[in-house]
Amino acid sequence: MFNQQKKKIECKQCGKEFKVIRAVYKKNPKYCSKKCKDNSELNRFILVCKGCGKEFEITPSDLNRGRGTFCTWKCFKKYKGESSLELIVRQQLEKLNEPFQQEMRVKRFRADFYLPNRNLIVECDGEYWHMSEKVKLRDQRKDKLLKIMGYDILRLSGQDIINSDFSIKILITKS
Repeated sequence: MFNQQKKKIECKQCGKEFKVIRAVYKKNPKYCSKKCKDNSELNRFILVCKGCGKEFEITPSDLNRGRGTFCTWKCFKKYKGESSLELIVRQQLEKLNEPFQQEMRVKRFRADFYLPNRNLIVECDGEYWHMSEKVKLRDQRKDKLLKIMGYDILRLSGQDIINSDFSIKILITKS
């Protein structure tokens, strides 16, 4: 092994001093981490929200993740709207006079519906999206976290919702 020379550089974002090897230094690094690079004002885009028309800033990494159409989650839900399955479930819950909170945030996840009187989370799982192996694993992690936090979970398939078989399941789920 040979010892590569390291050079100390100051991060343009946070001011922290960091070391880089000679080969990297030739590429002219400016930031100590990806987080600092993304948070730098030099690396932000200004976009216009598709819903409300307001300008907002976004980082390259958020843009790469497919974000950037709407300025906030609330704007996304307001202008893009709920899914057709969520619409059916919401209408059924209203018909049953069951109090609920739609799109409740639980840690890093969002629950489609939360029924506070039953401490029940209701998830609407469309077959197309929820058949993906990646999404199935995410749903398992989400269910595990929700159970640890003390919630009961009811996952409804698209067929359950379309056939309206779910209203009985909601009513018989323990309070």
